[in-house]
Amino acid sequence: MKIDLIRHGELVGEPTYCGITNTKLSDHGWKQMDEACNKHQTWDVIVSSPLIRCLAFAKKLSKDLSIPLNVNPQWQEMNFGKWDGLTVKEIMAFNEKELGRFWKDPLRNPPPDGESLSDMKTRVLSAWRKIIDTKKDTLVITHGGPLRIINCHLEGRPVEALLEYDVPYADRKTVLI
Repeated sequence: MKIDLIRHGELVGEPTYCGITNTKLSDHGWKQMDEACNKHQTWDVIVSSPLIRCLAFAKKLSKDLSIPLNVNPQWQEMNFGKWDGLTVKEIMAFNEKELGRFWKDPLRNPPPDGESLSDMKTRVLSAWRKIIDTKKDTLVITHGGPLRIINCHLEGRPVEALLEYDVPYADRKTVLI
């Protein structure tokens, strides 16, 4: 069984903690995704986050390849609460100490009114187990946060290590089970 995990491509606008904010892919982001998911790949199913930066491409690819698409909210990005949709500079202007604590220890310092890292880990690993249980070759189109959670899980590292992983736009990882 093969599972390909891919982060969405580049987004329109300035980089932000877009979390659950529904931000679209830029033109360059669409090109990145086309290149990362070249049409010569074979999957039985595509699974996507419901957020438009993943779902728009997933719908197009599903149609182009004539394979089913499952939309699963467990694969969406972390809810950054009051930080959602803001740049680091904007957050630093009113929440510098909390942001610093989040960067140092994200497990114990969730964003204000946001999702805890342990809750995110629980939902993402639940979604991961569901895919494994299908025993189908799957493409998962998701976000940096869930991919970092999966990396920690696969490497047996604590979830607190997730910020040590760089997950560029349209980065694809293949896992063989």
